[in-house]
Formats: sequence, structure tokens, C-alpha cells
Amino acid sequence: MIKKILIIVFAAFLFAQNGNAQHETLTDLHANPVVVKKWQQVKTSYSKAKLSAQNPDTLALPFKDDFSLETVYPDSTKWIGTSVFINRTYPKAPPSIGVATFDGIDSTGYPYNFTAPPTSSGEADHLTSKPINLAADTMGNGYFPVDSIFLSFFYQAMGRGNSPESKDSLVLEFKRASTGTWDWIWSHKGYVPANNDTNFHAVIFPIVDTAYLKNGFQFRFKNYATLSGNADHWHIDYVYLNKSRNKSDTIFEDLAFVYNPSSLLKNYQAMPWEQFTAADLTDTLKTYIRNNYKVTKNTFYNYEIKDATGTQLSTYNGSSYNVDPYTTIGYLNYPPFTKPPLTYTIPPLTDSTLFIWESYIKAIPDFENNNDTVRFYQKFYNYYAYDDGTAEAGYFLSGTNPQLAIRFNLNVADTLKAIQLYFDPIITDARLTPFRLAVWNNNGGSPGSIIYKDSVVYPFYDSGYNAFHPYKISNPKLLLSAGTYYIGWLQSTSDPLNVGFDLNTNAQANTYINVSGAWQTSSFKGSVLLRPVFGKAIPFVGVEQLNASQFNIDVYPNPAQQFITVKTSDNSNHSVLNATIVDVYGQTVWSTTNFSTPRIDVSNFEQGLYFLKLTDNYLNTSVKRILVVH
Repeated sequence: MIKKILIIVFAAFLFAQNGNAQHETLTDLHANPVVVKKWQQVKTSYSKAKLSAQNPDTLALPFKDDFSLETVYPDSTKWIGTSVFINRTYPKAPPSIGVATFDGIDSTGYPYNFTAPPTSSGEADHLTSKPINLAADTMGNGYFPVDSIFLSFFYQAMGRGNSPESKDSLVLEFKRASTGTWDWIWSHKGYVPANNDTNFHAVIFPIVDTAYLKNGFQFRFKNYATLSGNADHWHIDYVYLNKSRNKSDTIFEDLAFVYNPSSLLKNYQAMPWEQFTAADLTDTLKTYIRNNYKVTKNTFYNYEIKDATGTQLSTYNGSSYNVDPYTTIGYLNYPPFTKPPLTYTIPPLTDSTLFIWESYIKAIPDFENNNDTVRFYQKFYNYYAYDDGTAEAGYFLSGTNPQLAIRFNLNVADTLKAIQLYFDPIITDARLTPFRLAVWNNNGGSPGSIIYKDSVVYPFYDSGYNAFHPYKISNPKLLLSAGTYYIGWLQSTSDPLNVGFDLNTNAQANTYINVSGAWQTSSFKGSVLLRPVFGKAIPFVGVEQLNASQFNIDVYPNPAQQFITVKTSDNSNHSVLNATIVDVYGQTVWSTTNFSTPRIDVSNFEQGLYFLKLTDNYLNTSVKRILVVH
């Protein structure tokens, strides 16, 4: 698939599902907000060196990992390094919940090389096992080729991400403990999977060379990808190294959940607590179970509803059921082929809170226990959300003054306070794209007349999980009565407004676009990362909202390595007083109240994206994006 990281490609027909597709485009993400957030949490207490060179304790057989722990980085008790992404959102139809994803993003969540051409390919992520003792088992007996030691794993190209191209690849290597050299064992070239290819493919290799049967043996996976963005995805699952195996030993006696459970709400992933009514609860729940074994397995299915403190409020015993193999029936959406009922009614709420739906299965024997429990955190805060909080793609509209509106229903009158948006920071030298937030009334099931249009604003990029920037509504008393509304934006240009897009939830039927004077539903299954915020006055933290630019500036070179030069408009009435540079986290990294020189030293900045904001003597502002590379 053509990558669309640094260069916006208006080739929406590649994704066409109906006539709207010529005006809608899905793009690959430039960064990974989940990893960015994790890096921000750990970088203050761990240096990159510590994260990438963890204590290499020697392990004993067996070695196995199905990546079902929600850790973002690989399990440090088994792996060295943090560049791969442990997640549950990118794979399609995994054998077990959670995979290790390889891409062009490093352990900080940003590209390895911001300036790498989108058609290039280089060595990217590594997933390296800790040293393993293949010289002797716990009884002191040595390992020999006849012990039938095999390493197996499952892989998938693309999933819900970007397909690796033919020059990209996934590679497996073994390390010789005696020399420290790495040997190529297996690789697969990139390819575009067929539309219906949701398979994970099994790979298994014997370890018979005595050069590997030593204390300190290691294996590693690595990928070759475009180093300038979140693309060329490979996903691996069920890594297993043990003795007494054979070349057909890729079928495990394991029952596993494969996706996170569904929301307790009929229509939303989250909603304001003041808007909640019992009618918003779903009647049935969704959980997907997979029997990875070759024969029918018996399991017990149960779930619990807990409050925010973990106190149990309700239990459901699904009793004992036989689950046929995945190869026979595919996924089982809860035994016995019906969805589990929601037996708990959430009482009227008096404040923001959350509820925990914890679902678990039990089978004996069981290859891996960590994939037997899944949880959904039902949030009742101050916003509506169709999305699950993570973006797997970017989304934008093309055309003349395009509009987007998403349907929400208010049960009681409430005040719209803000609209949260997640923007993917595409690195281009284009100017910022102006837009206006807007609210439409309901016209027979589609957007009607505009009842509110806010002032011009510009995209801003916040970091981390739930990486939403809050745009305050200018009218602090925008009271909406009970009823259906459509909330979104108006664009005054055809420049792309790249918003995060969640491919694991589906708000297609509630998403409308208007590019030719008529409203139509979106072409894409998924959810735009837009969240309206309601209720009383709310505090906002982080970077200030950017205002419309009122004088022109140019910055060069851009990208920059050591210095940038700032050139303002030729209008002599403008005199720049203040200048500030902030990073993508909203932190000020440089500022002055007396901007007397057009040259700014950026040589000590960390590589990444920044925003230069200038204020003139009329208090007008102008903002320019800067890319720093070293």
C-alpha cells in the first residue's frame, strides 16, 4: 500500500466503499500516541539506555509470550528492548488477545528518521529475548539435538494498520553465544494481504545446531520499514520455545479472549454522567472467545460488574459450555452462541464515575492464563465518545469547504463546554489549516441548520493515550435542550484536516459529511476521534488554544538542524514583541519577550515537532510548525 505519512495523497478511490469515498481519505499515522504517552511516563525515571539494555538475566525453558499483558512495551522479564508496541488494537483475528507490533516508530512513539523518504526502507524495531540457557535444564542434564527444541510463532502483515511493501520484511535471527554473532534464520517480504485475509500464519523452527545449544542463547525479531512514520506493520503472537516438540506443534491447548469486551452502553463508548439514563444500557454484551486447540474444550464463563473502587456490584455465572475448535466454528461470541445478558442496572448517577466489566473464562489444562481475563472500563465523565481512545489511522476530507458532523443525543438540557479532537501531526511544510467548530440541529435523521458556529481555530497536537486537545466553546452559556444534535467542524479551505480515526469501533451510521451541499453518511467503518464535552465549567490544562494567524511568517530551513531564521511580513506596522516555541506536549522550550534577532538556535532541542508562536505589537499572533532533525 502506498504510504501517506509525510505526503498527503488524495487517492481516496483506493478505499472506495461508495460515492463519498472520493472526498474522504484514510491515512497512516505519523506517530503512535499510546507509545508517546508511555515514554513520557517512564523517561523521567529511566534513560533510553536503561530501557534498551535491561538486566539480561538468563532464563530457562520454556519461554513463551502471547503478549496478552497490557504493557505497551514488551515484558521486561522476557525481552530486552522497548521499540515494539504491545497492543490489542492493530491485529485482526489474533490467536490470543494482544500482539507485538513492528513498524517505523521507535520507543518514544515517534519516527526513527523524520526525513526518511516514504518509499525507503531501513532496519527498524527489534524484539530480543533475554539470554536463555540451552546448555542444561534444571536437572543439570545438557540439551542435545535429539531433545527436539523448537521455536514457533504466529505472524500477520498489516492487520488494521499499513501493509509492508515488498522491500520491507520481518526477520528472525539466532545468536551464537560463543561469538555474539547473529544468524539469519527466517524472513518474509512485505505484501498486501487479500481483503479477506485475517489469518495469522504459523512458523516453527528446530534448534539442532550445537552452536546454539549453549548458555546465553538468544533469538530476536526485527523488521525493515519506512523509518519516517507509523507504517509497514507486522504483528506477532504466541512466541513459544521449548523442548520435546515437533514441526507440527503449533496448535495449543488454549482458550483465549481475542478482543477487548464491548461497552455497557448501546450507542457510546462513554457518555456524560448527567446525561445517562437506564435506557442507555445495552441488553446484551459482546466478548469473543477462541479455542486454539484441535478438539472441543470445556470452559466456565463468568463476569463481574465492579465500581471504581473494585467493589463487586453484580456477578453473572455463564455456567459450563463446550467450545468447538476455531478451525471449525471460528470465534465464539459467548457460549452458547448467544451474547451474554447485562444483568446489572446502573443506578442514577450523582457524579462522574466508572464501572468495570471483568469477564473471565476457565479451562483445564490451559496453555496461557493471562489471556483468560478481559476488562472494559465504562466511563461516565463529562464527554460523549464513540471511539475507544486510540487511533489506528488518520482521516481527512477533501473538496471545497468540506463539513463533518457527528450525531449525539441529549437526554436532558445541557451546556456544551468544549469539543475534544485528536490530530495526527503530519510533518509537512504546509500552513496550518483553519476550521470552525459547529453544531447543527436535527433534520429528519441528518444534520439540519447550523445553530452555533465558533471562531476560527487551528489544529494542535497533544500527546499520549486519549491524546485529545480541548477546544473551549467561545459562548460559555451554549445551552442545548434535550434532543438530537450534530457536532463537528466547517473548513474554509480544502487543506487536509487530519483527525485520528479509530478502526475498532464503528460510528459510521452517525458520521455525516457535506462536500457538495448535501449531507451523506461516511464511507468508512470506524469512529472519528471527536468528543463533545458537556456540563458545568471545567478546568483545562495543557497548551493554550491557538488563535487565527493575523500576519505572515516564514521559517527556514525547515526541517532544521542547528538554527532557524524567522522572516515576518513586510508590513512595517507589525513589530514582533514575544516569541515562544513549544513542543508537542505543550511545554515551552524557548521564549523571549524581546524578539530582536530573526535567528534562533535549535541545536539543543530534541529531534521532533515544535510550534513557533509570535505575538506582535497589536497582540496579533502567528504560528508556524518547525521540524528539528539531528
